[in-house]
Amino acid sequence: MNGPRLGIVGPLYSELLSDRTPVTNYANDLEIYSWYHEVENISTPVYYGLDMVYNPSLGKYVTQFPDCVSCASNAFFFPIDGKGWDDKVLYPNQYIYNDQNGVPRNYHFCMVLHASFMYTGGEIISISGDDDMFFYVNNRLAIDIGGVHSTTSGNTNLDQKRTELNIELGNRYPIDFFICERKTFGSSLNITTDFELLCEYTDFCGVCEGYGHCCKALRDCDDNEECTIDSCPSPNVTLSGNETFKDHCVHKADLACYDKYGVRVETVEPTLETGGNVTLLGRFGNYLTYQTNVTIGNQTCQLISINSTHLICSIGKGSGIHDITVKVNSKSWFGQSRFEYSKISVTIEPPSVTPSQQQQDPPKIENTNNSDKKALSKGVIAGIAAGAGAILLAAIFTTWYIKKRFDNIEHLRVKKLVESIKDQESE
Repeated sequence: MNGPRLGIVGPLYSELLSDRTPVTNYANDLEIYSWYHEVENISTPVYYGLDMVYNPSLGKYVTQFPDCVSCASNAFFFPIDGKGWDDKVLYPNQYIYNDQNGVPRNYHFCMVLHASFMYTGGEIISISGDDDMFFYVNNRLAIDIGGVHSTTSGNTNLDQKRTELNIELGNRYPIDFFICERKTFGSSLNITTDFELLCEYTDFCGVCEGYGHCCKALRDCDDNEECTIDSCPSPNVTLSGNETFKDHCVHKADLACYDKYGVRVETVEPTLETGGNVTLLGRFGNYLTYQTNVTIGNQTCQLISINSTHLICSIGKGSGIHDITVKVNSKSWFGQSRFEYSKISVTIEPPSVTPSQQQQDPPKIENTNNSDKKALSKGVIAGIAAGAGAILLAAIFTTWYIKKRFDNIEHLRVKKLVESIKDQESE
Protein backbone atom coordinates (compact mmCIF):
# COMPACT_ATOMS: atom_id res chain seq x y z
CA MET A 1 0.00 0.00 0.00
CA ASN A 2 1.67 3.20 -1.20
CA GLY A 3 0.10 6.65 -0.93
CA PRO A 4 -2.97 7.74 1.05
CA ARG A 5 -5.68 5.10 1.09
CA LEU A 6 -8.91 5.40 3.04
CA GLY A 7 -11.02 2.44 4.07
CA ILE A 8 -8.25 -0.04 4.88
CA VAL A 9 -10.12 -0.82 8.09
CA GLY A 10 -13.56 0.03 6.77
CA PRO A 11 -15.36 3.31 6.11
CA LEU A 12 -15.30 6.25 8.51
CA TYR A 13 -17.33 5.59 11.70
CA SER A 14 -17.28 1.82 11.12
CA GLU A 15 -17.05 -0.14 14.37
CA LEU A 16 -14.31 -2.24 15.93
CA LEU A 17 -14.64 -5.99 16.31
CA SER A 18 -15.67 -7.49 19.65
CA ASP A 19 -12.01 -7.74 20.76
CA ARG A 20 -11.41 -4.02 20.07
CA THR A 21 -9.38 -4.56 16.90
CA PRO A 22 -10.19 -3.17 13.43
CA VAL A 23 -12.06 -4.98 10.70
CA THR A 24 -10.13 -5.86 7.55
CA ASN A 25 -11.26 -4.30 4.30
CA TYR A 26 -8.24 -5.10 2.17
CA ALA A 27 -7.41 -7.81 -0.35
CA ASN A 28 -4.83 -9.36 1.98
CA ASP A 29 -6.81 -9.93 5.19
CA LEU A 30 -3.96 -11.89 6.79
CA GLU A 31 -1.71 -8.85 6.48
CA ILE A 32 -4.07 -6.54 8.36
CA TYR A 33 -4.89 -9.23 10.92
CA SER A 34 -1.20 -9.78 11.70
CA TRP A 35 -0.75 -6.08 12.35
CA TYR A 36 -2.74 -6.29 15.57
CA HIS A 37 -2.72 -10.00 16.48
CA GLU A 38 0.03 -12.48 17.20
CA VAL A 39 0.58 -14.75 14.19
CA GLU A 40 3.20 -17.48 14.41
CA ASN A 41 6.43 -16.68 12.50
CA ILE A 42 4.99 -13.33 11.38
CA SER A 43 4.24 -11.12 14.38
CA THR A 44 5.20 -11.29 18.04
CA PRO A 45 3.98 -9.07 20.91
CA VAL A 46 6.21 -6.70 22.85
CA TYR A 47 4.71 -4.82 25.81
CA TYR A 48 5.77 -1.22 26.29
CA GLY A 49 4.59 1.73 28.40
CA LEU A 50 3.76 4.98 26.61
CA ASP A 51 2.91 7.97 28.83
CA MET A 52 0.54 10.84 28.15
CA VAL A 53 2.01 13.84 30.01
CA TYR A 54 0.22 17.10 30.76
CA ASN A 55 2.00 20.06 29.17
CA PRO A 56 1.02 23.20 31.15
CA SER A 57 2.20 25.59 28.43
CA LEU A 58 -0.12 23.91 25.92
CA GLY A 59 -2.83 23.01 28.39
CA LYS A 60 -2.95 19.58 26.75
CA TYR A 61 -1.86 15.99 27.26
CA VAL A 62 0.89 14.87 24.87
CA THR A 63 2.82 11.66 24.23
CA GLN A 64 6.25 11.50 25.79
CA PHE A 65 9.04 8.94 25.50
CA PRO A 66 12.85 9.04 25.93
CA ASP A 67 13.85 10.41 22.51
CA CYS A 68 10.82 12.56 21.86
CA VAL A 69 9.35 15.25 24.11
CA SER A 70 7.86 17.32 21.30
CA CYS A 71 7.16 14.70 18.66
CA ALA A 72 5.56 16.57 15.78
CA SER A 73 8.75 16.86 13.74
CA ASN A 74 10.85 14.20 15.44
CA ALA A 75 11.46 11.23 13.14
CA PHE A 76 12.96 8.98 15.82
CA PHE A 77 10.04 7.12 17.37
CA PHE A 78 11.67 3.70 17.88
CA PRO A 79 10.32 2.36 21.18
CA ILE A 80 11.31 -1.29 20.80
CA ASP A 81 14.85 -1.24 19.40
CA GLY A 82 16.54 -4.55 20.18
CA LYS A 83 13.25 -6.21 21.10
CA GLY A 84 10.85 -8.55 19.34
CA TRP A 85 12.36 -9.99 16.17
CA ASP A 86 15.41 -7.74 16.70
CA ASP A 87 16.34 -9.53 19.92
CA LYS A 88 19.69 -11.05 18.94
CA VAL A 89 19.56 -13.56 21.78
CA LEU A 90 16.26 -15.04 20.60
CA TYR A 91 16.73 -14.48 16.86
CA PRO A 92 20.48 -14.29 16.11
CA ASN A 93 19.98 -14.60 12.34
CA GLN A 94 17.35 -11.87 12.00
CA TYR A 95 18.36 -9.01 9.68
CA ILE A 96 18.34 -5.62 11.42
CA TYR A 97 17.93 -2.32 9.57
CA ASN A 98 19.91 0.85 10.33
CA ASP A 99 18.59 4.41 10.21
CA GLN A 100 20.18 7.23 8.20
CA ASN A 101 22.77 7.68 10.96
CA GLY A 102 23.78 4.03 10.95
CA VAL A 103 21.96 3.25 14.22
CA PRO A 104 20.26 -0.18 14.35
CA ARG A 105 16.49 0.33 14.44
CA ASN A 106 13.52 -1.95 14.87
CA TYR A 107 11.38 -0.94 11.92
CA HIS A 108 8.16 -2.59 10.75
CA PHE A 109 6.16 -2.55 13.96
CA CYS A 110 2.55 -1.90 14.80
CA MET A 111 1.10 -0.44 17.99
CA VAL A 112 -2.21 -0.81 19.82
CA LEU A 113 -3.31 1.57 22.56
CA HIS A 114 -6.55 1.21 24.56
CA ALA A 115 -7.94 3.68 27.10
CA SER A 116 -11.14 5.57 27.94
CA PHE A 117 -12.25 9.13 28.75
CA MET A 118 -15.09 11.15 30.24
CA TYR A 119 -16.91 13.19 27.60
CA THR A 120 -17.64 16.62 29.07
CA GLY A 121 -17.78 18.68 25.86
CA GLY A 122 -15.23 20.57 23.78
CA GLU A 123 -12.76 17.67 23.44
CA ILE A 124 -10.37 17.68 20.47
CA ILE A 125 -7.99 14.89 19.46
CA SER A 126 -4.97 15.50 17.20
CA ILE A 127 -2.53 12.93 15.88
CA SER A 128 0.46 13.02 13.55
CA GLY A 129 2.80 10.33 12.33
CA ASP A 130 3.27 7.64 9.70
CA ASP A 131 2.59 5.17 8.01
CA ASP A 132 -0.91 4.03 8.99
CA MET A 133 -2.92 5.57 11.85
CA PHE A 134 -6.47 4.79 12.88
CA PHE A 135 -8.16 6.47 15.86
CA TYR A 136 -11.44 5.18 17.33
CA VAL A 137 -13.84 6.86 19.74
CA ASN A 138 -16.63 4.78 21.28
CA ASN A 139 -15.49 1.87 19.05
CA ARG A 140 -16.09 3.96 15.89
CA LEU A 141 -13.44 5.08 13.41
CA ALA A 142 -12.95 8.83 13.97
CA ILE A 143 -9.62 9.47 12.17
CA ASP A 144 -8.42 7.45 9.16
CA ILE A 145 -4.87 8.02 7.88
CA GLY A 146 -3.72 5.01 5.88
CA GLY A 147 -1.02 4.22 3.36
CA VAL A 148 1.17 7.32 3.83
CA HIS A 149 4.95 7.28 4.27
CA SER A 150 5.55 10.90 5.22
CA THR A 151 4.44 12.52 8.47
CA THR A 152 0.73 13.31 8.21
CA SER A 153 -1.68 14.90 10.68
CA GLY A 154 -5.34 14.46 11.49
CA ASN A 155 -7.79 15.68 14.12
CA THR A 156 -11.41 15.50 15.18
CA ASN A 157 -13.68 17.72 17.25
CA LEU A 158 -15.90 15.38 19.25
CA ASP A 159 -18.68 17.94 19.67
CA GLN A 160 -19.01 18.16 15.90
CA LYS A 161 -19.17 14.35 15.54
CA ARG A 162 -21.45 13.49 18.47
CA THR A 163 -24.10 11.91 16.26
CA GLU A 164 -21.67 9.87 14.15
CA LEU A 165 -19.75 8.69 17.23
CA ASN A 166 -22.95 8.12 19.25
CA ILE A 167 -21.65 9.92 22.34
CA GLU A 168 -23.48 11.97 24.98
CA LEU A 169 -22.20 14.42 27.57
CA GLY A 170 -21.32 13.03 30.99
CA ASN A 171 -20.61 9.46 29.86
CA ARG A 172 -17.39 7.46 29.75
CA TYR A 173 -16.31 6.01 26.39
CA PRO A 174 -13.49 3.78 25.10
CA ILE A 175 -10.77 5.24 22.93
CA ASP A 176 -8.43 3.13 20.75
CA PHE A 177 -5.39 4.00 18.66
CA PHE A 178 -3.68 1.84 16.03
CA ILE A 179 -0.47 2.67 14.15
CA CYS A 180 1.79 0.69 11.80
CA GLU A 181 5.33 1.57 10.74
CA ARG A 182 6.06 -0.14 7.40
CA LYS A 183 9.12 1.57 5.96
CA THR A 184 12.83 1.76 6.85
CA PHE A 185 13.45 5.50 7.02
CA GLY A 186 12.18 7.56 9.93
CA SER A 187 9.35 6.92 12.36
CA SER A 188 7.28 9.62 14.04
CA LEU A 189 4.32 9.82 16.39
CA ASN A 190 2.50 12.53 18.31
CA ILE A 191 -0.85 12.29 20.09
CA THR A 192 -2.39 15.38 21.66
CA THR A 193 -5.64 15.63 23.64
CA ASP A 194 -7.17 18.31 25.85
CA PHE A 195 -8.55 15.67 28.20
CA GLU A 196 -7.04 12.98 30.39
CA LEU A 197 -7.09 9.41 29.16
CA LEU A 198 -8.13 6.85 31.78
CA CYS A 199 -7.57 3.14 32.35
CA GLU A 200 -10.70 1.37 33.60
CA TYR A 201 -8.87 -1.93 34.12
CA THR A 202 -5.62 -3.71 33.22
CA ASP A 203 -5.94 -7.13 31.62
CA PHE A 204 -3.90 -10.19 32.64
CA CYS A 205 -1.35 -9.34 29.93
CA GLY A 206 -0.66 -5.99 31.61
CA VAL A 207 -2.41 -3.96 28.89
CA CYS A 208 -4.65 -1.02 29.76
CA GLU A 209 -8.22 -2.08 28.87
CA GLY A 210 -6.76 -4.94 26.85
CA TYR A 211 -8.56 -8.06 25.69
CA GLY A 212 -6.08 -10.68 26.85
CA HIS A 213 -4.43 -11.17 23.47
CA CYS A 214 -1.34 -12.75 25.07
CA CYS A 215 -3.47 -15.83 25.79
CA LYS A 216 -3.79 -18.44 23.05
CA ALA A 217 -6.44 -21.00 23.92
CA LEU A 218 -4.79 -23.92 22.10
CA ARG A 219 -1.41 -23.13 23.65
CA ASP A 220 -2.35 -21.91 27.13
CA CYS A 221 -5.71 -23.48 28.01
CA ASP A 222 -5.61 -27.02 26.64
CA ASP A 223 -6.81 -29.39 29.39
CA ASN A 224 -5.99 -32.49 27.29
CA GLU A 225 -9.68 -33.41 27.34
CA GLU A 226 -11.00 -34.22 23.88
CA CYS A 227 -14.57 -33.29 24.78
CA THR A 228 -14.11 -29.75 26.05
CA ILE A 229 -13.89 -26.47 24.18
CA ASP A 230 -11.05 -24.52 25.77
CA SER A 231 -11.04 -20.73 25.82
CA CYS A 232 -9.13 -17.90 27.46
CA PRO A 233 -10.51 -16.24 30.60
CA SER A 234 -12.17 -12.86 30.79
CA PRO A 235 -9.48 -10.20 30.20
CA ASN A 236 -10.24 -8.40 33.48
CA VAL A 237 -10.25 -11.56 35.61
CA THR A 238 -8.95 -11.04 39.14
CA LEU A 239 -5.82 -13.04 39.98
CA SER A 240 -4.97 -13.94 43.58
CA GLY A 241 -1.66 -14.93 45.11
CA ASN A 242 0.48 -16.92 42.68
CA GLU A 243 -2.34 -17.43 40.19
CA THR A 244 -1.85 -16.86 36.47
CA PHE A 245 -4.51 -16.39 33.84
CA LYS A 246 -4.12 -20.08 32.97
CA ASP A 247 -5.74 -20.93 36.29
CA HIS A 248 -8.93 -19.26 35.01
CA CYS A 249 -9.17 -20.81 31.55
CA VAL A 250 -12.70 -21.86 30.57
CA HIS A 251 -13.45 -25.46 29.59
CA LYS A 252 -16.92 -25.90 28.12
CA ALA A 253 -18.42 -29.28 27.31
CA ASP A 254 -18.41 -30.05 23.59
CA LEU A 255 -21.83 -31.65 23.15
CA ALA A 256 -21.06 -33.07 19.72
CA CYS A 257 -17.95 -34.73 21.13
CA TYR A 258 -19.85 -36.22 24.07
CA ASP A 259 -22.44 -37.60 21.68
CA LYS A 260 -19.61 -39.27 19.78
CA TYR A 261 -17.45 -40.58 22.63
CA GLY A 262 -20.01 -40.93 25.42
CA VAL A 263 -19.36 -40.67 29.16
CA ARG A 264 -16.34 -41.82 31.11
CA VAL A 265 -15.58 -42.51 34.78
CA GLU A 266 -11.95 -42.24 35.86
CA THR A 267 -12.10 -42.28 39.67
CA VAL A 268 -14.54 -43.85 42.13
CA GLU A 269 -14.70 -42.67 45.74
CA PRO A 270 -16.84 -45.28 47.58
CA THR A 271 -18.86 -45.11 50.80
CA LEU A 272 -18.99 -47.17 53.98
CA GLU A 273 -20.91 -50.43 54.38
CA THR A 274 -23.60 -48.46 56.19
CA GLY A 275 -24.31 -46.60 52.94
CA GLY A 276 -23.88 -42.96 51.99
CA ASN A 277 -22.55 -40.75 49.22
CA VAL A 278 -20.50 -42.05 46.28
CA THR A 279 -18.40 -39.65 44.18
CA LEU A 280 -17.53 -40.37 40.54
CA LEU A 281 -14.94 -38.27 38.71
CA GLY A 282 -14.84 -38.28 34.93
CA ARG A 283 -16.70 -36.85 31.94
CA PHE A 284 -20.46 -36.38 32.06
CA GLY A 285 -21.27 -33.90 29.29
CA ASN A 286 -24.06 -31.35 29.38
CA TYR A 287 -25.44 -32.32 32.77
CA LEU A 288 -28.17 -29.64 32.58
CA THR A 289 -30.04 -31.39 29.78
CA TYR A 290 -28.93 -35.02 30.10
CA GLN A 291 -30.89 -37.77 31.89
CA THR A 292 -28.44 -39.59 34.16
CA ASN A 293 -28.84 -42.94 35.95
CA VAL A 294 -26.25 -44.71 38.10
CA THR A 295 -26.48 -48.37 39.13
CA ILE A 296 -24.07 -50.03 41.58
CA GLY A 297 -24.56 -53.77 41.82
CA ASN A 298 -28.33 -54.19 42.00
CA GLN A 299 -28.93 -50.82 43.67
CA THR A 300 -29.82 -47.49 42.10
CA CYS A 301 -27.53 -44.73 43.30
CA GLN A 302 -29.77 -41.69 43.79
CA LEU A 303 -28.36 -38.62 42.05
CA ILE A 304 -27.48 -35.74 44.41
CA SER A 305 -25.41 -33.40 42.25
CA ILE A 306 -23.62 -33.43 38.92
CA ASN A 307 -21.51 -31.22 36.68
CA SER A 308 -19.37 -31.94 33.63
CA THR A 309 -16.63 -33.68 35.68
CA HIS A 310 -18.15 -34.66 39.07
CA LEU A 311 -21.12 -36.85 39.97
CA ILE A 312 -22.34 -37.50 43.52
CA CYS A 313 -25.05 -40.04 44.32
CA SER A 314 -26.34 -41.81 47.43
CA ILE A 315 -26.53 -45.59 47.90
CA GLY A 316 -27.89 -47.84 50.64
CA LYS A 317 -25.94 -50.18 52.87
CA GLY A 318 -24.08 -53.15 51.43
CA SER A 319 -20.74 -54.89 51.27
CA GLY A 320 -18.22 -56.32 48.87
CA ILE A 321 -17.26 -55.49 45.29
CA HIS A 322 -19.76 -54.51 42.60
CA ASP A 323 -20.05 -53.35 39.00
CA ILE A 324 -20.99 -49.76 38.13
CA THR A 325 -23.16 -48.62 35.22
CA VAL A 326 -23.60 -44.95 34.34
CA LYS A 327 -26.17 -44.05 31.67
CA VAL A 328 -26.39 -40.58 30.17
CA ASN A 329 -29.17 -40.41 27.59
CA SER A 330 -28.29 -43.05 24.99
CA LYS A 331 -24.66 -43.36 26.11
CA SER A 332 -23.45 -45.61 28.90
CA TRP A 333 -20.29 -46.53 30.76
CA PHE A 334 -19.70 -49.86 32.48
CA GLY A 335 -17.04 -50.52 35.09
CA GLN A 336 -16.60 -54.14 36.11
CA SER A 337 -15.78 -54.56 39.81
CA ARG A 338 -14.99 -50.86 40.10
CA PHE A 339 -16.89 -50.28 43.36
CA GLU A 340 -15.99 -51.68 46.77
CA TYR A 341 -17.71 -50.75 50.00
CA SER A 342 -15.30 -49.41 52.60
CA LYS A 343 -15.13 -51.70 55.61
CA ILE A 344 -13.87 -50.36 58.93
CA SER A 345 -13.44 -52.63 61.93
CA VAL A 346 -12.75 -51.25 65.39
CA THR A 347 -10.96 -53.53 67.84
CA ILE A 348 -10.75 -52.49 71.48
CA GLU A 349 -8.16 -54.56 73.28
CA PRO A 350 -9.29 -55.64 76.77
CA PRO A 351 -7.38 -53.87 79.50
CA SER A 352 -4.76 -55.75 81.38
CA VAL A 353 -4.34 -53.82 84.58
CA THR A 354 -1.23 -54.35 86.61
CA PRO A 355 -0.05 -52.40 89.60
CA SER A 356 2.87 -51.03 87.58
CA GLN A 357 0.71 -49.81 84.69
CA GLN A 358 0.28 -46.04 84.95
CA GLN A 359 -2.45 -45.61 82.32
CA GLN A 360 -4.57 -47.65 80.01
CA ASP A 361 -3.61 -47.96 76.37
CA PRO A 362 -6.03 -46.07 74.08
CA PRO A 363 -8.44 -47.96 71.82
CA LYS A 364 -6.77 -49.16 68.65
CA ILE A 365 -8.41 -48.45 65.30
CA GLU A 366 -7.50 -50.70 62.41
CA ASN A 367 -8.27 -49.97 58.76
CA THR A 368 -8.75 -53.08 56.67
CA ASN A 369 -8.00 -51.40 53.35
CA ASN A 370 -6.73 -48.18 51.84
CA SER A 371 -10.25 -46.98 51.20
CA ASP A 372 -10.76 -46.76 54.97
CA LYS A 373 -8.07 -44.10 55.18
CA LYS A 374 -9.80 -42.11 52.49
CA ALA A 375 -13.12 -42.45 54.27
CA LEU A 376 -11.65 -41.29 57.56
CA SER A 377 -9.94 -38.37 55.90
CA LYS A 378 -13.30 -37.02 54.83
CA GLY A 379 -13.81 -35.87 58.37
CA VAL A 380 -11.14 -33.21 57.88
CA ILE A 381 -12.32 -29.83 56.62
CA ALA A 382 -9.84 -27.36 55.18
CA GLY A 383 -10.53 -23.63 55.02
CA ILE A 384 -8.85 -21.24 52.63
CA ALA A 385 -8.87 -17.46 52.97
CA ALA A 386 -7.64 -15.07 50.30
CA GLY A 387 -6.82 -11.40 50.49
CA ALA A 388 -7.03 -8.88 47.70
CA GLY A 389 -5.13 -5.73 46.92
CA ALA A 390 -5.57 -2.96 44.40
CA ILE A 391 -3.06 -0.95 42.44
CA LEU A 392 -4.06 2.33 40.80
CA LEU A 393 -2.36 3.13 37.52
CA ALA A 394 -2.87 6.64 36.15
CA ALA A 395 -1.92 8.11 32.79
CA ILE A 396 0.11 5.05 31.82
CA PHE A 397 -0.51 3.22 28.58
CA THR A 398 0.70 -0.27 27.86
CA THR A 399 1.03 -0.57 24.13
CA TRP A 400 1.50 -3.55 21.91
CA TYR A 401 3.98 -3.48 19.07
CA ILE A 402 4.30 -6.13 16.44
CA LYS A 403 7.45 -6.50 14.36
CA LYS A 404 7.00 -7.81 10.84
CA ARG A 405 9.27 -10.71 10.00
CA PHE A 406 10.40 -11.17 6.42
CA ASP A 407 12.77 -14.14 6.36
CA ASN A 408 11.72 -17.64 5.32
CA ILE A 409 8.00 -16.85 4.94
CA GLU A 410 6.25 -19.21 2.56
CA HIS A 411 2.63 -18.19 2.95
CA LEU A 412 1.49 -16.73 -0.36
CA ARG A 413 -0.36 -13.81 1.19
CA VAL A 414 2.55 -12.96 3.44
CA LYS A 415 4.92 -13.22 0.49
CA LYS A 416 2.84 -10.64 -1.33
CA LEU A 417 3.03 -8.42 1.74
CA VAL A 418 6.82 -8.71 1.77
CA GLU A 419 7.01 -7.83 -1.90
CA SER A 420 4.75 -4.85 -1.28
CA ILE A 421 6.90 -3.58 1.55
CA LYS A 422 10.07 -4.08 -0.47
CA ASP A 423 8.52 -1.92 -3.18
CA GLN A 424 7.86 0.76 -0.59
CA GLU A 425 11.46 0.65 0.62
CA SER A 426 12.73 1.23 -2.89
CA GLU A 427 10.87 4.51 -3.16
